[in-house]
Amino acid sequence: NYAPGFAFADSGLFPEGTVVFFPSESQIAAVIDSLSRPVIFAGGATALENIGFINNVSLTRNLASTETSGLDLQVSYETDTDAGHLSASLNGNYILDFVQRASDTTPAVETLNTLYYPVDLQMRGQVALARGNLTSSLFLNYVDSYATDKTAAASRIDSWTTVDLSLSWAFEPSTPGWLSGSALSLSVTNLFDKMPPRTPPLTGFTITGFDPANASPLGRFVALELRKTF
Repeated sequence: NYAPGFAFADSGLFPEGTVVFFPSESQIAAVIDSLSRPVIFAGGATALENIGFINNVSLTRNLASTETSGLDLQVSYETDTDAGHLSASLNGNYILDFVQRASDTTPAVETLNTLYYPVDLQMRGQVALARGNLTSSLFLNYVDSYATDKTAAASRIDSWTTVDLSLSWAFEPSTPGWLSGSALSLSVTNLFDKMPPRTPPLTGFTITGFDPANASPLGRFVALELRKTF
């Protein structure tokens, strides 16, 4: 008779508090029989009797750490003019450092301003004009330049500036029909279809040609939205 079980070469492989359960052969057979699909054993085994041993235990541990600090900027202004209600704002984020460690025993690595990691300066400005039922907004987005890595031979990655546009028309509640209380908006992301900065291909990365952490390859994107309030 086969009696399934495990033998641990090191009892300290598992964290403290781990519960180990040794099912009987009949319990294992009951689980297998309850499955709607046949069991396929790994490693060429055809039954429990043919299964060898597991020679290692993989545990996921939260060893890595990231330490960052920076400054956030937010400035806004609004006023009434002859053309309508004018508002402007500026939002910025400036990262001072972005340090990562694989574990407590490994050296700290500064990854700020390198490929696939945060850039030190990103800003977004907005100017909006509301006149009657129409509101128009213009946005300016900026991502600072940086390099592929911290070495002297690193390739430079250009800064990226894009413009977004938004137009919105709000229908009055007194508007007859289903348009009452509705709003129609047109938004254009990356108005001038500005391509993201070109990045060199690096061995070990499957994404090449652009940095997905700091840019988007989408290009100009136009959206028309109708919103109804009940």
